[in-house]
Amino acid sequence: MAIRWFRKGTEPKELRDWMKLGGPDVTWDALTGEVRAAMRVRLAKEQSGLCCYCYELLELGAMDPIEHLKPRSTHRDQMFEWENLLLSCDGGAKGGRPPHCDRAKGAVALTVVHPHRRPTVSVAVMSRANGALRVMSEAKADIQTLQIDRRFLRQQRRSALEAQLRDLGKGSAKRDSSWTALKLERVLKRLRSRKHPGAYQPWVEGWLERQIANR
Repeated sequence: MAIRWFRKGTEPKELRDWMKLGGPDVTWDALTGEVRAAMRVRLAKEQSGLCCYCYELLELGAMDPIEHLKPRSTHRDQMFEWENLLLSCDGGAKGGRPPHCDRAKGAVALTVVHPHRRPTVSVAVMSRANGALRVMSEAKADIQTLQIDRRFLRQQRRSALEAQLRDLGKGSAKRDSSWTALKLERVLKRLRSRKHPGAYQPWVEGWLERQIANR
């Protein structure tokens, strides 16, 4: 599968300058709003505007949490290391839904999943058109921690898939014998075009790739 992982860059100038002024005793809670905003912009760009775990499309300007891959409580020395910082969705907080992603993970350290080395899409696949995930055995604990196979997230993945398949006949992700490899490749190419809104949809791309390979 051709997975386009997040490309980690360098921290924004605002963060570097703030840390120089603060000296060795800087704390996470002391970060200014301006610095946090610059960090969110840089992280969103690195992550193609998607949550680092579930790939939900992030809202520009929203106060989405800056995630520490290795928790601050146990890795204070890596609190400001750019390699350790990611951008997560709100974990269902706005909609009053059960927690997932950073909100479910809390201070737990993941053992297998690493968003820009071994992301969730590399250890879990949308194996069915209903959005359910099939997870590699060694990553089951991490996926359980992140809770990214909850029912409402399955529904979101299914809706995203259906949106791409509507022009193939029946307006749903139900298997159709008329879906030739050529037609599915056309959908995949369109999805990967940067001209298409929300173009980067890893779960859907993976599903399409598997269907094409099996034709």
